[in-house]
Amino acid sequence: MAPSFGTAPECGTQNRLLQYQTTPYTCSAACAASILNLHEIHATEGELAQLCLTRQGTHWMGLYRGLMLKTSGTNWTVAVEPFNKMTLNQIVAPCILAVNVDPSAFESEIDHGFQQDVGHSVVYLGQSPGDGCVVFDPAPDFGMEDWLPSMRSSLESGVILRLVPRHGTAETTVAVEQKVRGILRHRRLTAGISQTQ
Repeated sequence: MAPSFGTAPECGTQNRLLQYQTTPYTCSAACAASILNLHEIHATEGELAQLCLTRQGTHWMGLYRGLMLKTSGTNWTVAVEPFNKMTLNQIVAPCILAVNVDPSAFESEIDHGFQQDVGHSVVYLGQSPGDGCVVFDPAPDFGMEDWLPSMRSSLESGVILRLVPRHGTAETTVAVEQKVRGILRHRRLTAGISQTQ
């Protein structure tokens, strides 16, 4: 019952498809807004912080609540499944990974930004070469990044949340898939330009 009391963090304003978190507590709210925007359901981090009952973080059930409220009356609904790091390369994109990370799995000199017993949410966008994956990490210092296979060893548990067609029609997913492919294509082009400079 605790999340039903108190108030959500006050979030900044941004006009982006994929939204960064503007407070230390709103990674899940930013990911929820991003996944909704990808599905052409306008959303903001601040709105989702309210709907997901974000306080000093967001429980995955609050994340589910916010997504269900925003998808009400649309062609989309929310599916939740347990996260399994062994099948990371089989996940259907886009989706939200709300995971627990074990910082002790990283080498001591790596600046990873994770804390013990503090979950984190990212938007999973698909596979990358070399059995890694591309995620949008809403933390302001990260954004689009490749999670290499070594990252898999640090992931402990969590859930996957995705929007699925309410009536099971595949046609509604085409625009979303095209949008994600466009994001990944732009990222590859940008990376190629920066490497040649």
